[in-house]
Amino acid sequence: MWLVPQLICWLALIADGYEVFVYGATLPLIIHEKTWGITAASAGTVGSVSLVGLLIGAFGAGTLTDVFGRRRLFLFSLTFYSLSALFCAAAANLATFGAARFMTGLGIGGMMPIVVSIASEFAPPRYRHRVVCAVLTGPFFGAVVASFAALVLLPHGSFRAVYALGAIPLVTVLPMAFAWLPESMSYLWLHRQELEAGIVARKYGLDESTEKVADVRPARSPIVALFQPQYRWATIGFWLTMVIILLIIYATSTWLPHFMVQAGFPLGSSLEFLMLYSVSSIIGSVIVSWIAERTGARTMIVIGFFLCAAGFVLIAGASRIAAICAVVVAGFGTAAVLNLMLDHIAGFYPAAARATGVGWANGVGRFGAIAGPSYGGMVLTISHGSPMIAALGFALPAILGGLVVGIPLQRSPQSGSASAAPQR
Repeated sequence: MWLVPQLICWLALIADGYEVFVYGATLPLIIHEKTWGITAASAGTVGSVSLVGLLIGAFGAGTLTDVFGRRRLFLFSLTFYSLSALFCAAAANLATFGAARFMTGLGIGGMMPIVVSIASEFAPPRYRHRVVCAVLTGPFFGAVVASFAALVLLPHGSFRAVYALGAIPLVTVLPMAFAWLPESMSYLWLHRQELEAGIVARKYGLDESTEKVADVRPARSPIVALFQPQYRWATIGFWLTMVIILLIIYATSTWLPHFMVQAGFPLGSSLEFLMLYSVSSIIGSVIVSWIAERTGARTMIVIGFFLCAAGFVLIAGASRIAAICAVVVAGFGTAAVLNLMLDHIAGFYPAAARATGVGWANGVGRFGAIAGPSYGGMVLTISHGSPMIAALGFALPAILGGLVVGIPLQRSPQSGSASAAPQR
């Protein structure tokens, strides 16, 4: 039965990935919409505006989830996002489109901390890394769907239809969640709903004693709990690392197709590269989670950052084969960093502050996400059409991230195992 909530969470994250990647996939056509008067600068601004919504959603939902429950916030966030996707499809001008993108970000921004918390709590402890990282392949599957939808619909000038597809969860995932997604056992215990917690534990094969002993209701706000002495430096390290990786992901998802067009590849081929980047991220996520259970998360996160940097440098190669290898390597490294970070953040904090910890790390990381599209646009502007200069500009944050994570890590007070939190 524990597979059911994991499946629902995975499907919800497909919507998350779709929202993130759909803008980059459709940008080459949107940027030529004559009536909108969009430029590279305004395109970056619209991309960043939608990420402001993601930022607010991540902060708000992460904290509210620990107060009102995982299930309620899950249902609300998915509904709000799906309706907002329809507004994107119906936008009449750039300002309206930007406002609609802000709304989709607001809705989907709260999804990641909710889903990571649910997936972590319902996963069998022995296979938690693999299960959570498998669920976290959802965004990359969403990227594949976005790329495929763009490949099929954009040649017909139907970028609006690509955005309308974002509302599909309203009639698919949402009914499944209403019927089969339970409230988390930790939330039920923390709110003294022992009978309901026992029912959930027996139905999904969970160990009731783990949450009873390990978690007590915090005397202060769960936000304050993140800065207790045993968590303080790890929290700062989590936040800094998430800023860097999300800047890389959002700069890439927004500008990779346009960059490949600039490098001489046709639009259809460039969208295929975005799809390849997503597929390699999915495969990499599964492989990396398996290796991390044997080598430790820190090693794989450092390797992931430097693989990502190497991929961006290779992307400047003149041949198609070199570009394919570069995109695969970059996607593999991106998945290694993001998924292991989210998994270990969820395992680091106690259940009383778990969603808050994930939500605030993801929320602070969104500052990097907000800067990502503008950063990518700046790199492409400065490069003046030079693939090598652009590639080095994209590789620089990944190199910085690898150096940051190389700082000694703090041990998780919950599990006794090394966490992925860089210490300052």
